[in-house]
Amino acid sequence: MLSINMSLIYSIINLLILFVIFRFVLFKRVDKILRMREKEMEEIRKNADAQILEANIMKEKYEKGLQALEDEKEAIFAEVKKTAYGVRNRILSEAEAQAEEMLAKAKQSADDAYAKEKSRNEDAIAKLVVEAASKLSEQACSEKSDLALYDRFISAAMEDAEKNLHADAANPQKNQV
Repeated sequence: MLSINMSLIYSIINLLILFVIFRFVLFKRVDKILRMREKEMEEIRKNADAQILEANIMKEKYEKGLQALEDEKEAIFAEVKKTAYGVRNRILSEAEAQAEEMLAKAKQSADDAYAKEKSRNEDAIAKLVVEAASKLSEQACSEKSDLALYDRFISAAMEDAEKNLHADAANPQKNQV
């Protein structure tokens, strides 16, 4: 039994030696490499978190800048519209003033032409009145003209009477009523 025991002791010693060798030589190196890998992974995670945080900050800055540009664009559009309406209103008021001025000139010109024509017509009428008055005054004095006027009046009255007589004769029903 001693031999088995010895063999067992040798096996145990052998195992202990192997354990020590593996522990110091192999496991420490593997453990060291695993720790280094864990540190690297932790650093990579920290760097990734920092980059994500930085990216979020940059995204917020970009969105704020984009919003500021949008606000500035709206302000510029509002200013342009305001300026355009001002220019439009100024042009319209100038055109309206010019139209009123042209209308006033045209009215004044028409009034002047009317006054000239009226004056010319009044002069012509006055001349005609003077000529008619002089002719009447010449004719009024003559007996011959008075007789001619009487004769014309009587002739006209006779013609009217004959027409009425012929009309009555042509329409006998009118006479019976």
